Amino acid sequence: MASFRKEILGQIERIDTGRIFTFRDLSFETEKTANVAVLLSEQSRKGVLVRVEKGAYYRPKKSVLGLGKLPVYQDEQFRYLTEKLNGYITGAYIYNKMGLTEQVATTITIATPNPVRRFRFKNLDIECVKAYCMVYPD
Repeated sequence: MASFRKEILGQIERIDTGRIFTFRDLSFETEKTANVAVLLSEQSRKGVLVRVEKGAYYRPKKSVLGLGKLPVYQDEQFRYLTEKLNGYITGAYIYNKMGLTEQVATTITIATPNPVRRFRFKNLDIECVKAYCMVYPD
């Protein structure tokens, strides 16, 4: 069991700090899922990992100025959400990032093939809309 524990902790160490990861990002045998869940929970209690939501964690970055741990950045939250929802960001937020509008979005819109109800993720209001084109040209 100690070698399994070391292997999982090693995999976590290789994940970039500030990047949200889930069980799918770790490689282990399916029957060991409960062991991995306990290990991740234990690391979260120790402060090595920060729990974002059920089954999602990240290693916090350490501040250069000695201010402690930095929170997960908004771009990483967007990457995690779009991957989880199998969609892409659209609406006023992305148009503002592209410099096409000066409107500041209070709600982040994600286009996805299977939209879900509006929800709050950390400090973000997320709205899902139907995506009609999910094939990207090469």
